[in-house]
Amino acid sequence: MKKLLVIAIMLVGTFSLQAQLNYDYWETVNITDDFGDPTGETAKIIFCNGNFSNSATSNNDDFIAKFVDYSSGGMIINLYEYSKSPSASVTYKTSQGLIRVKINSGDIMSYDDIYGLENGGLYIEEGNDFLEMVRSSNYLKININQSDFSDYGNSVYNIIYNVK
Repeated sequence: MKKLLVIAIMLVGTFSLQAQLNYDYWETVNITDDFGDPTGETAKIIFCNGNFSNSATSNNDDFIAKFVDYSSGGMIINLYEYSKSPSASVTYKTSQGLIRVKINSGDIMSYDDIYGLENGGLYIEEGNDFLEMVRSSNYLKININQSDFSDYGNSVYNIIYNVK
């Protein structure tokens, strides 16, 4: 019975993900281990809106991007199509790619050494110029093309990073 209750709570949490989120504000959270115990480390998390296109839809705004900035270094960006788990994967095996960013002036910059993770999302190492730009900016338009990470797939993700 207890197991069934946990599964039901997980399902409800998955289906109502979007309604519970606080968009465009960084929040600090405590990191826990596999047993739910605090590790003493923290991370900052922000949820952003945007849209995505793939073989089934075009410019669908039922999309969430989650940025997780770890105090111990690095950042993960999860991409949630239809605002649901699991995070979309831009590659079938971990590989490097690039993303494009448009800043307020309208200038477009490309950043490489971004890792597409086979289990979903992107990883940016500490010291990467893109990571420093995210940490120091309040508004960015971020474009991620699956074709920049893999020969397979044509999904495109556009994120509006707008810190309030």
